[in-house]
Amino acid sequence: MDDSYCKYLHVMYLPLLLNQFQIQLHKMYIHKSLCDNLDEFFSRKATGDPSCLAKWDEYLRHLSILINNLHMVLEHTVILGGHVTPYFTEEDMEHIRSCVAERSTFDDDTSYIIPGKCRTDTVATGAALPFIKDFIEGIYLI
Repeated sequence: MDDSYCKYLHVMYLPLLLNQFQIQLHKMYIHKSLCDNLDEFFSRKATGDPSCLAKWDEYLRHLSILINNLHMVLEHTVILGGHVTPYFTEEDMEHIRSCVAERSTFDDDTSYIIPGKCRTDTVATGAALPFIKDFIEGIYLI
């Protein structure tokens, strides 16, 4: 691999790792809640189903541990993306930020955690952006 692209490794691998972790959490907590899909899970959660609420809280807790660990190593913005992101409420984001701040060794600023806006192909899109930026910057207009 060309050394010029090494500066982008965190941009490529962080979304892959975060996405894989979210998939595993989804299998562990949401899928095992006897729901066939995410819409059903979040519909039951919205009605106050105790099982779904408990699983969602546990999911957010584990996600906050991952975010804190990744930020401690990479010190970079964490954009939450993937299949579950459209279901995050502002309260969920605040809960994640609160949990991360509690675990953080050095700083309680969690402004680096933001929800993604891209709903499909988030990993591929995120990994491609630095290369697209370099390409656009390399275009010379006459």
